[in-house]
Amino acid sequence: TGTGNIASFSSFDIASTYRFLVTFEPFVMAMLIIIKILIPIALVACTFGVINGLLNLAVTGNFLIVIALSDIMTLNFFFLVRDYGSWLEIGMSISHFAITNAVIIF
Repeated sequence: TGTGNIASFSSFDIASTYRFLVTFEPFVMAMLIIIKILIPIALVACTFGVINGLLNLAVTGNFLIVIALSDIMTLNFFFLVRDYGSWLEIGMSISHFAITNAVIIF
């Protein structure tokens, strides 16, 4: 199984944590899954920061580019929100829209 949907914590397969734990410890397993979610986000943020530092780009310009791209993605996902089909398809479309709206917070 893949990583699933970031917005749905229960969509992650807990079997990936069995490699690190020999007993059932739900809080440690939850921490490992959260780390699994945050690693790609942190890598992208660090890479963006290094590129920004190497090229001496203006921070405000980068901020406005990120906001503009997130607005475009939000509009795209807004028009792709579904109210028909399976619950998985409905939930995925809503969570994609919510995640792009949450980009401004992070």
